[in-house]
Amino acid sequence: WPDGWTHRIRFIKMIPGYPQEAYSHPPGNVRMVQDDHTYRLFDSNGVEIRSGMEDLRQQILDKITGSGRRLEYEQSGRAGIITYCEQDLRIAFDWEFAAGNSVVYIFVPNPGQWEAATHTPLTRREEILDFVGAQVVRDKAPGCTYRIEDGWIDVFSRKSASRKS
Repeated sequence: WPDGWTHRIRFIKMIPGYPQEAYSHPPGNVRMVQDDHTYRLFDSNGVEIRSGMEDLRQQILDKITGSGRRLEYEQSGRAGIITYCEQDLRIAFDWEFAAGNSVVYIFVPNPGQWEAATHTPLTRREEILDFVGAQVVRDKAPGCTYRIEDGWIDVFSRKSASRKS
């Protein structure tokens, strides 16, 4: 600085659980970081200001974990297995990289083979395949979209979809 004044800021990384003594609340409307994932705001009287974001986050987490649905991915070269997991149910689908406008083909039992191959009712087929397609796009293929066919799910580029129309 031209007149010689400087400011020093010193950061000290503490180990979890340190310090042991109680923490006094900061002055009003100061963000108080509690860990790497959450924060809370307090007014000048030490009363927590609820923004609603934590409630919304908890509702979303409850919805996601409540269903227990998730995908597990295995890759071996240009192909692999995507496993749909929901509580005690596990359904494995083969997949492979595609060519042309398509990015990936996920092979699924056709409606006539669905119940025997997956041990789930045919009425759940569309719901499960829609989840698989949407989740694969979210996890592995952002910028793509998907289409469910009788024997496969076609994950393809949105750019190629717009060129067709």
